[in-house]
Amino acid sequence: MSYTPQPDSLAGRLCAFFRAHPEEELSLRDVAQKYDVSSHSISALLASCFANQLLARAKDESGTSVIRAGSKLIEPAAVPDPQPEPPTFNKWLEEKKQPSAEGTKGPVALPSPESLLIEDGVPIPPGGPGAKSFVYDAVFARMTPGQSFKCSPAAAKRLVASARRWGKTVNRKFITRQLDANTARIWRTE
Repeated sequence: MSYTPQPDSLAGRLCAFFRAHPEEELSLRDVAQKYDVSSHSISALLASCFANQLLARAKDESGTSVIRAGSKLIEPAAVPDPQPEPPTFNKWLEEKKQPSAEGTKGPVALPSPESLLIEDGVPIPPGGPGAKSFVYDAVFARMTPGQSFKCSPAAAKRLVASARRWGKTVNRKFITRQLDANTARIWRTE
């Protein structure tokens, strides 16, 4: 399974631009102006594209950081390479000849920032209180009071901690509720 950015996300729009203009390079300032985003959040918003080699970072002749088409974006379509199975905590334990950690805390697969769909008008169910990753700060910054997104309950625990950490710096509040065994939501409340 290969990564494909959402078409309306910054990552999707840049990939479309570089498919049409594979020889072009854009500085962070160019990207910020062209796509109306903060130059401080560009690397975080494009992290998945860099990791999957759809986009590449480089320096131009003057030493300015630029973004260009990555090797997987411009190479001819061929039979896709099978993706290796992502490493898991239990697989690591097996390699270390340790007993399984089923049911214990371990790595949680967090969704990519581009895949989070922010929605209006989803009511917050009653409930009690509830990843340190700066990649999600741009997602939290786009949210207005009353908007929410859904994710797995395990991811919600880590994401709401990150949202609250970021919210303290800009006076915004977030809350999470588990809706069922497989779904949770994070709302911006203030």
